[in-house]
Amino acid sequence: MYSLGVAAWVAGDLEAAEERLAVSDALFAGLRDQGETVPSLINIAQIAVRDPGTPGLRLVFEETLLPFAELPSAMAAGYLKLNWANIARSADDPARARGLLAEALERFEQAGSERGPGDVWARLANLELTEGHVDEAAELFERVRASRARRGDRRGAALALVGLGTAAVAAGNYERAEALLHEAADTFRRAGDRWGLASTLWRTAELEQARDRLDRADALLEQAQGVVEETPNRRWLAVTWAHRANVALLRGDDDRARDFLERALEAFAAWGDAQGVEHVRARLRSLAKRAQTGGK
Repeated sequence: MYSLGVAAWVAGDLEAAEERLAVSDALFAGLRDQGETVPSLINIAQIAVRDPGTPGLRLVFEETLLPFAELPSAMAAGYLKLNWANIARSADDPARARGLLAEALERFEQAGSERGPGDVWARLANLELTEGHVDEAAELFERVRASRARRGDRRGAALALVGLGTAAVAAGNYERAEALLHEAADTFRRAGDRWGLASTLWRTAELEQARDRLDRADALLEQAQGVVEETPNRRWLAVTWAHRANVALLRGDDDRARDFLERALEAFAAWGDAQGVEHVRARLRSLAKRAQTGGK
């Protein structure tokens, strides 16, 4: 039921997603043995895709990198609440998202999970960042980084560095952002982690856009495209093309932007990402309207 709920979310049916997660939550609660292990749940990653002049955050979904891991059902119930909070965010209900994150944290603490609280802090940090609370977000990302480092989780620590770098960009501290993102990218390259490297290159490209270094931003996104083209994940490629469209728009090259958006639309559609399709279609409509008004 949890996986069906995530599938509904990917398809853009938030009502069905929440209904299925509610059923899953009740089923987990009804288990007699809360220590009984279950396969690791699908992990949901958050990726910022900003349109020029329209700040916001959309969500993409990525299967766990630990498909053979198992965890106690009590801990799985915590991850259910954690990812349910993301669905509340996509429904533009940050207050409910915070409540669900608090419930997730409580469940992790009751289950004695060492990793779970860090996952809650990371989601909460992203929520703070989208609401413009940069200092609070940075504090939470640093807490996550320290927690991951203590556990020897280099990938988790590197993802926290990406969050810290993103917060530094939002704060206008570009030199610190560059150092943090460089360290994260180096970690992912050495580990052969394409997902981590691509997401770091996306964030670094945003840094260069903030610096008005558009050639450098596009070069970084071209690197990201090379990284994800060697994987079967068309969604990663679609997100990369959407980023490249952003840079083209900032350069005033509407034709190039349209080309990248059309590629992104095809890739999102091939992957069955209804939210991605609608997002790109809206941008293409905006671009068409811009052309009719002479680029205004």
